[in-house]
Amino acid sequence: MPASQFLLAFFLLGLLAGAFCCRLAMSAGGDSDKEQRQKSGLFILLTALVSGGVFAGIGVVYGPGREALLGALFAAMLATVSVTDLRFRLIQNRVIVPYGAVFFLLRCFFPADRTVMLHLMAMTASFVLLLLLARLPAGGIGGGDVKLYAVVALFLGMAKFAWAVLLSAGLGCLYGLIRCAVEGRGKSIEVPMAPFIAAGSLAVYLGSPFLAVCMPYFLSA
Repeated sequence: MPASQFLLAFFLLGLLAGAFCCRLAMSAGGDSDKEQRQKSGLFILLTALVSGGVFAGIGVVYGPGREALLGALFAAMLATVSVTDLRFRLIQNRVIVPYGAVFFLLRCFFPADRTVMLHLMAMTASFVLLLLLARLPAGGIGGGDVKLYAVVALFLGMAKFAWAVLLSAGLGCLYGLIRCAVEGRGKSIEVPMAPFIAAGSLAVYLGSPFLAVCMPYFLSA
């Protein structure tokens, strides 16, 4: 299949996946109010377009093959949890757990890191450390975020996940600071972290092959 046809097919697949995941997420969250239903069409369209763009980016970076399909599954999960977190402040176990099980099986056979053990170590370290952080009085992270980070760590592996955490946390903090500046410091600001976890994770996932190629040149310069 020519590259242009593959990318178009992957973009269309992303449109369908984004619309389906968005609709499924909103119905699972109980989005049945009439006013909310009227707004859902535009929200589904925007989600589908973003998802299509992400799928196309995955196709460009990884090309036709197994890893592009794995990346599509990863993007579909992140789209679903982003929608539920934005609309309902909810990250559901019935989304996280099945995807986590699938990613575990896939990474056992097709690790992105050197071995599957590094994926499991990343998941375990992420879950334990962030769970401890969530237990603190001012932890600022919810249980759903902890589980989502663990699944992201399982998929990405140790090194990529470290960069994903830094980037997603930075984006979330920037959003919170902007909200504080706009709404005033006295108000309590709740930040839906799933979209920022998705953005940071996908940025690292899409950028890591480029960094792997370019890093030796930077180190030798």
